[in-house]
Amino acid sequence: MTLDADPIDEKLRVGIIGTGIGSLLHFPAFKLNPYFEPVKIAGLDKDRTKLIAKGLKSSYTNNWETIIKDPEIDVVSIATPPALHEEMVIAAVENEKYVLCEKPLSNNYTSAQKMTDVVEESGIPSMINFEFRYIPSRAYLVELLKSKYVGDLHQVHIKINSNYRMNPRKQGYNWWSDASAGGGMLSGLGSHYIDLLCNIFENIDKVSGKLFTNYAKRFNKSTGRMRKVTSDDAFSCRIEIDDQIQCTMNLSSTIGFENGTLIEFHGNEGSLVIRDEVLTGGKIGESDHLTAIPMPAALSKYPVQDHPLVSPMSALLDDFAKGIFGGVSPHPNFQDGMKVEHIIDALRKSSKSGKWISID
Repeated sequence: MTLDADPIDEKLRVGIIGTGIGSLLHFPAFKLNPYFEPVKIAGLDKDRTKLIAKGLKSSYTNNWETIIKDPEIDVVSIATPPALHEEMVIAAVENEKYVLCEKPLSNNYTSAQKMTDVVEESGIPSMINFEFRYIPSRAYLVELLKSKYVGDLHQVHIKINSNYRMNPRKQGYNWWSDASAGGGMLSGLGSHYIDLLCNIFENIDKVSGKLFTNYAKRFNKSTGRMRKVTSDDAFSCRIEIDDQIQCTMNLSSTIGFENGTLIEFHGNEGSLVIRDEVLTGGKIGESDHLTAIPMPAALSKYPVQDHPLVSPMSALLDDFAKGIFGGVSPHPNFQDGMKVEHIIDALRKSSKSGKWISID
């Protein structure tokens, strides 16, 4: 497909690698967006992949390299565990495919640097799927913060209490349980909130954190036995920004009675708070309580789908399409993914050493 083609008359053809979030999120998000057409999905399990592809009305393959080398495919969307990203990203770039890579970019900073270098040297438009940036409440939060709604920031607090991994038999052993695969709460969900900070602040000074594994073993369906977990299911950290902004982050997936997501930004002129995607705010001296802030209609272009992240991802894909036709890599791009991985690595080091780690 030529870059000057009309994206409505000739959609970009997409091959998706991964049948987990690839089928639940990537495929429907590409399908919803008018610039793309998902045409093939790749998965390792032959029977499962065939069944999923049938439900999606898509062609399929059990070899991801088939998608990479298919001349009929324009875009490769990588939705596999992070440890697999490097080989796939580099192969896609070598075959001159546009790349959308699921977050986090990798399971370590060195690999993230290597991928970023390869992508940037190629000049091929690519993005990282930090779709949380496009949730309306969060997109508007960032816009208001950058317009100094709260004045000069001095405190940021992020707290998530979830029961997502509460039951070690029901939520059994998978790649999320394996640190070497890139699994865990810090990598899987924390990466989104680190990206939120990177989207607002130019520099992160230093971090201090602790990773926790509240359930040391999880049920492995393939063996019928409990298997040792090597990743975290909760973490807590402190982050210093510009030598003056205090940030705390506490995320857990093993809370019996979850009470959702709380994001707070406090400054010398006011506060902005998101609780379960409802944005509230208040100006000091103008009100004694926080009130709901209406969302601009432009931030909700796509209707809410069964999976709550399909619409935000489709909004991200609008920017991806613009980048492809403009020959650039819009934010969030591989540089953004590398920055997040740098901070994740620093938090892992801090958890092991008990020390503050500077972000160079």
